[in-house]
Amino acid sequence: MKALDKIFPTKEEQQKFVLAVMLTLAQTTENLNEEIPRKSRGKWKILTDVYPNKKKYIPLQTFASYSKKKRNTEVFYSEDEVQVTYKDKTTKKKVTEMSNMYVWVEQTAEKSKYLAPWFYPELTYQCQKLGLDFVAEEVDGYDAIINGILVELKIGQSKSKSQIATGNNHSKVKVDDIISIQFVMDGNKFTDLWVGHLDMGKCVSEDTKWSDTVTTSGKNNNGFSGLTAGNDDIDQLVCYYGDVRKGSKLLNIIYEPINA
Repeated sequence: MKALDKIFPTKEEQQKFVLAVMLTLAQTTENLNEEIPRKSRGKWKILTDVYPNKKKYIPLQTFASYSKKKRNTEVFYSEDEVQVTYKDKTTKKKVTEMSNMYVWVEQTAEKSKYLAPWFYPELTYQCQKLGLDFVAEEVDGYDAIINGILVELKIGQSKSKSQIATGNNHSKVKVDDIISIQFVMDGNKFTDLWVGHLDMGKCVSEDTKWSDTVTTSGKNNNGFSGLTAGNDDIDQLVCYYGDVRKGSKLLNIIYEPINA
């Protein structure tokens, strides 16, 4: 049987926090819609359908009049199209500006890192506006003090449902209480959401841990690690939005559509 959540003991508090998250996501979408087209105009464009199953990114400064020959293929880039000639057959493709984060930032973990500067200040504002005891703290080890408890906040969009949160390999969580906000995106819009709290101080499963695949492989320590939770710790994972189920070994989060 699950105990009362120690961060947000009442359903009302949990619902207010989820509302704050949704309002934050809505504002983040507005920021993305405004910021990314502006940034992309200054740096990059995307060539669509130039090669099968592959996108190619070209710096804008090459667009004036650039051509490249390689073996039997010649590629010519103009301001608004690319012309590919292969064995005397010429195909023209349109060039479009990057308009959403899926093409601006490729890796999932990097997308979350890109969102963070907008997300956390807005979440703080929305929580305080709704009357929650939420104090942002930019210190090593935790992000906020909520109802007097030190909390690490993690946002992400992991493709693995058994990955509860994502963090930097070189900056592991130093507090027990983790609130994870996982979402699914379609372009710049957030479509599905899962929000939950894991109390690692009460976890007993050896499968509840942060992965460390980058450092154990001997490579640099700048990658990302994922947090998983074993089935035995289901009582320590409180879902504020969405749900959780037991998998073969690990708990799997269940996303819920965001109410429009």
